[in-house]
Amino acid sequence: MGIEPDQPDWLHVIVCSRDEQEYYMGLHDSNSDVDFVPVFQSREDADICLQSFSRKPGIGYQVMAVLTAEIIKNCSDRNYLVALVDQRGTILRQFSGEE
Repeated sequence: MGIEPDQPDWLHVIVCSRDEQEYYMGLHDSNSDVDFVPVFQSREDADICLQSFSRKPGIGYQVMAVLTAEIIKNCSDRNYLVALVDQRGTILRQFSGEE
């Protein structure tokens, strides 16, 4: 897995917590039948987008900064793509462990 020179070192991700377990919030794109984890260039974009998602009772949601290489590897290991999205939830770019 390579990191491109113009790729940021850090991205922001929504982390869910339930029963002392933490995990990245994943979504499913029904148009392409793909599971992905949305990531954001800024905390502000993540916070705005998070407000538009429906939330499940009993699950906590928080925005955290993570190393780009780390999230790509973790998601790739679980067959999830990583998708850079804007504050409206529009996918701007996709990353996979094969890059």
